[in-house]
Amino acid sequence: MDIKETTFDGQAPGLDSSMLRTITGGVTLDVSLVPHTRFKRFTVLGQVTATGKARLYGSAPLASDVSSGTTLTLDSALCPFVVGDTLDVEGTDTTITAIDLDTMELTVDTVVSAVTGDLVKNTDGSETPIGLCLVDVSFADGRDKHVGVADWARVSEAACFLVDADAKSNLDIKFV
Repeated sequence: MDIKETTFDGQAPGLDSSMLRTITGGVTLDVSLVPHTRFKRFTVLGQVTATGKARLYGSAPLASDVSSGTTLTLDSALCPFVVGDTLDVEGTDTTITAIDLDTMELTVDTVVSAVTGDLVKNTDGSETPIGLCLVDVSFADGRDKHVGVADWARVSEAACFLVDADAKSNLDIKFV
């Protein structure tokens, strides 16, 4: 990916500096891999290896223990997964068969065990963060979206979505 440094002179709540670096040309978000009709700016994105398209960063912590079960409850305000995704849950690969976005519960096809806080990760490449989406996004028209992505910035962590320890260590972004 090519990189471009930009000075942002507009108002962007959550941006802690006027300097940021963006991925030149932005990225295309794959509407078929986003479970929500909209999401807010400063959401962490990942990139699908097979298509090169972006999607929500494919990592989320568990809200509760699961012991030999097929229901996983996420501790996240935003679900980054869709039905059919293959996940890695503490070394066990499993496929999502159903999602309840109201309760943030995933139903999977393989019995798994994990504890509160363990990360549930996608296996399509999106489990590696590429940056923060710079705009609010709506998929109401059912089409892929082309968006700007910052891969270097200073932002308020409270303004961001899908930030975990892996995102913090893999992104060149200062969360304050």
